[in-house]
Amino acid sequence: MNLIDEQKTSALAEGTMSGAMPTILDERWVELVRQVQTSSPIDPGELGWEPETIVLTRDCDRRPHEAVYCERLIAAFPDAKVVDRRDIAHNRVPVPGETASERIARGKTMLVLGAIRKPVSINRDPEARDGTLCAPYYAVHPTWFCFYDCEYCYLGGSPGVRFSPTVRIFTNQQDILEAMARVLKSARETVSFYVGKVQDGMQLDPVANHSQVLAPFALYNGLAHIVFLTKSRSIGRLTTVYAERRGQGSGDARGHVAVAWSINADEITALLEHVCPPLDDRLWAAREWARAGGEVRYNIMPLIPFEGWQAGYADLISRAFGAATPSRVTVGGICSYPGALGELRKRSGAGGQFGASTASGHGRRQRWPLETREEMYGLIARVVSSVGPHIPVSLCLESREAWLSVGLDPRQSSCTCVAGCCDLQGVSQGDW
Repeated sequence: MNLIDEQKTSALAEGTMSGAMPTILDERWVELVRQVQTSSPIDPGELGWEPETIVLTRDCDRRPHEAVYCERLIAAFPDAKVVDRRDIAHNRVPVPGETASERIARGKTMLVLGAIRKPVSINRDPEARDGTLCAPYYAVHPTWFCFYDCEYCYLGGSPGVRFSPTVRIFTNQQDILEAMARVLKSARETVSFYVGKVQDGMQLDPVANHSQVLAPFALYNGLAHIVFLTKSRSIGRLTTVYAERRGQGSGDARGHVAVAWSINADEITALLEHVCPPLDDRLWAAREWARAGGEVRYNIMPLIPFEGWQAGYADLISRAFGAATPSRVTVGGICSYPGALGELRKRSGAGGQFGASTASGHGRRQRWPLETREEMYGLIARVVSSVGPHIPVSLCLESREAWLSVGLDPRQSSCTCVAGCCDLQGVSQGDW
């Protein structure tokens, strides 16, 4: 499919495009996006996944280099059926299936190329006023959803995924940088950007190459701090970019880019995390990133009280810290809305195990009973303290009561998503 006409080809050669929106970006960032999208290697073999269908949607080829990018992605998957739906937005692609589980399974075989209208969004937890404590940050969206198949995934019941649960790459990377630049323009202190709220932050990087755009931008902007949350082992591009930028005099790059690995006990990885890289692969990637001088963080969630969980999670922490010492650890349990949890119960058949979850008393999300959470959080905090006495532990989407019950202070949260420390009790929706 030829997406480049003569007019666009001429504009590409000139580095301009008629009708382009005004930008506050320095030309070097515009040029970086052009270079990455038109010439950076695309390595589908590193994914361990191939889409059956590639769907082109509205504005995926609005700029000439984005059109080139689309063609290169199509060429990378020659066996995929290409469907032209440039008459609809990326989130309106229909996915067949009688049930939500069937649609999600089918959607994970589809790669949608499109443009996101709001590439950077403010994290406002909808249950903040009900007692759920969550840090303020800006979520960045170079991709959407995920082809990993974790049965506990909360995104399966979210509005942004329910209608069209497809794997998406957004081609308008220039707009992502533009949105980040506008946030930073009025900033007076460090701004936390987070890639992982609605996607695996590094999973698609071998073909999307978003780390080659986002990481340099963060490294050259003193107030920008970006975190990638992932289960992937695809760390090579980011490691290379990081080393190159530090070598070019970008200062203490460690304070600007961090990678957080989502890890869990072997029992849970084997039972509920399908298609994902095994734990040893994730820890290998964490070790490689640490060797390059990068900041490693660990997310241990969702904690699930399987038989022998105490020994399982203690072993997990020992192995993780043996691979790379993290700067911080964040933990959390099952934390899903009823719809997503209902699908989990249907699919897994683990009715007894997941049936134990109950409303937590703050908001609509379903969680384990407070006493179960207290026991699990307490053990993780103690084990982390024994192997890394100065490494902070924070809770994810929890209540003040849960924090205090295990001896943690929500006024000094150092959770995965943010730079530095945050007073969760002092954060309210009204402040954002």
